[in-house]
Amino acid sequence: MTYHRINDDSNDFLSISPHAFERHMAYLSRRYTVVPLERMAASLADGASPETDTVAITFDDGYRDNYLYAFPVLRKYGFPATIFLVTSFVGTSHVFEWDRHQRAQQDKYLMGWDEVEEMARTGISFGAHTQTHPVLTAISLEKAREEITGSAYVLKKRLGRVTAFAYPRGERRDVNHTLKQMVRETGVACAVTTVSGTNTRHSDIFGLKRWAVEKPDASLWAFRMLMAGGSSLFHQLTRHSRFAQWWRKKTKNKGGKRV
Repeated sequence: MTYHRINDDSNDFLSISPHAFERHMAYLSRRYTVVPLERMAASLADGASPETDTVAITFDDGYRDNYLYAFPVLRKYGFPATIFLVTSFVGTSHVFEWDRHQRAQQDKYLMGWDEVEEMARTGISFGAHTQTHPVLTAISLEKAREEITGSAYVLKKRLGRVTAFAYPRGERRDVNHTLKQMVRETGVACAVTTVSGTNTRHSDIFGLKRWAVEKPDASLWAFRMLMAGGSSLFHQLTRHSRFAQWWRKKTKNKGGKRV
């Protein structure tokens, strides 16, 4: 599964409130075994079928609210997690294109290296998410290699290791064999997409699927449905309806799409 932002901004489709996040983690503690992403990938690489009650927690983009609100909850439950960082923007007030509709940003909108290093000392892993978050299939292969290897290099230099890679945007059209090979060459254990679904022993560990946890999944009922495989038709219709309403409201006269 993957989260993005953990805060109380009710207008942000990518945000889950700290209260909702706490309830999600409490539910996982009762029903699931939370394991590091790299351990799950290693098991899949060995041809083992993952247990149905095993889950890995990830976060994309490195928002500072992950440190402020998610990190204390993860420590409370003793959960490992992997946070994917856009390395050129760590410790800056950079605002991603899809966040420009948000309220005035706080200083250091993205977490800084001191916060990253503190989390790394307590069991949180960090993965590469490129240097500047381009859609890799939309740029030259040379530039894509620079984005992939450059972000992995920075994390290795700062933290001593890099565990995984996340493809920006990460839809099926954004990932191909050539990019997977570039990622493999960095030495990471696995790579993740944003394609929804569960992984099996037949999954490509450099194209792992993830369930995205977003605004429609905030309630405990919706989260339970998502963890059950997102198979509820009512849940899916509700999710799509809410997204459509949010999208119309937030992109009116603004244009653009999150990537």
